[in-house]
Amino acid sequence: MTNLVEAYNGACGTLKPQKQGTCGLYSFWFASLLLAAVNPSANKPIIYPRSGEGSGTAGESLRHYVKHTVHTISSDGGSQGEVLSCAEMEQVIRRFGYSYESHIGKGGRQEFITRSLAANRPVMFPYMFGNTGPIYALPVGETGGVDYGPHWSLIYREFGAAYYYIEPNDPNHAVSHLKDVVLRSNSFVDSYKYDRYWSKGGSTDKFGRPLPYDATSEINPVGNTPTSNTYYDIGDKSRQSLNNVLIAVH
Repeated sequence: MTNLVEAYNGACGTLKPQKQGTCGLYSFWFASLLLAAVNPSANKPIIYPRSGEGSGTAGESLRHYVKHTVHTISSDGGSQGEVLSCAEMEQVIRRFGYSYESHIGKGGRQEFITRSLAANRPVMFPYMFGNTGPIYALPVGETGGVDYGPHWSLIYREFGAAYYYIEPNDPNHAVSHLKDVVLRSNSFVDSYKYDRYWSKGGSTDKFGRPLPYDATSEINPVGNTPTSNTYYDIGDKSRQSLNNVLIAVH
């Protein structure tokens, strides 16, 4: 029987990176691909994150469902596909025919991850993502939403003191960090919440250098008051509730 590590090694090189705002959806998609390799006889529906990434037996992309069912508060474009709470992610997983076990709370997280991976259940986790990986303190001199922000990834292995996970911006290169760093970042994820309103347009880093479209979708935060160029509305900051959330998919 194929395990999660073998499944990831087999998929590595073919996975597609996310575009901004869809890290949770891509993490779920990666989970579905690993599970299909681990247990092909389960006959779970084939899913896909965005309409441009192919088609599936589920009949709808993850992003379309999130934009039009999970989060529909705006007539000017709605969300980009962000999933900002455990309940929202559970709703998405159920809609596409998969099962899950969720853990919310600081205590017992390491045991939950160990038990889930032993059962070949990859674990989705939100955390504070910085330029160097998971962070658990806000960097001095850097800008929230540009240099760091809430993010989802997928743990598929633990080895010694480290977790190995798929990071949606670069899914074909395995990432590993110390368990303590990952868990502290998972507890810190709500320390910064994204602006409500976003606009389309060329994005730059803090040095004014253009960022690639695939990494940014050319989306910029414009604050918490709508403006004439508002395109995306991801909702009030109270919508985000991600601290200490873990979701094992099966």
